[in-house]
Amino acid sequence: MSTEFSLQSSGFYVEHGKIVKPINLITVAGNFMDAMKEIEAVGNDLKFSYSGIGAPSIKFKELAISGE
Repeated sequence: MSTEFSLQSSGFYVEHGKIVKPINLITVAGNFMDAMKEIEAVGNDLKFSYSGIGAPSIKFKELAISGE
């Protein structure tokens, strides 16, 4: 079983702790087990989507992102 992932995503470009702009069509890739070791903080903003799946914001020390 592989824990490698490559996912299309969207989010915000943050510079010096402030949101600069929204970004779309980026790709986040890596190894799930390695990513879990890179968690720096977990937010208290848990939200559920219309499908019933929810997740809070997560800050990673390092994560491979490509795109815009």
